[in-house]
Amino acid sequence: MSNQVLILGAGLVARPIIRYLLSKNYLVTVASNTPERSKAMIDNHPKGTSIFWEAGDEAALGALIAANDITVSLLPYAFHVMVARHCIHHKKNMVTSSYVKPEMRALDGQARMQVSSS
Repeated sequence: MSNQVLILGAGLVARPIIRYLLSKNYLVTVASNTPERSKAMIDNHPKGTSIFWEAGDEAALGALIAANDITVSLLPYAFHVMVARHCIHHKKNMVTSSYVKPEMRALDGQARMQVSSS
C-alpha cells in the first residue's frame, strides 16, 4: 500500500486533501513556496511535514518524488508536464486536478511503458 504522499502546492484546494489523507494516517509531505500556509493546513499532525520548495527547483522535485509513493500536483497547469516527467522517471504515480493538455497526453505512452516494465 502506498502511504507516503507528496502534495505539491498549498493553495485553496490543498487543505481538504491534506486533512483527509492525514485523517487516514498517510504520511503527507506538503511542498510549497508558502510553508507557513501548508503548516497551518497540517495543523501539527504528527504524520504531516511542510517543506519549502519552489516550482522551478527540478533537482529538489526529483528527490521529493523519489522519496514518496505518489505525487499530487496542485500546482498551476504549466508545471504539470515537468512533474509528470519526474514521476515517469522515478516510476511513481501522479494525480492532478487539471484538465489533460496535449503536452500531458503526449506522455501517456511513456508512462504506460514504465508501468509495464515494473
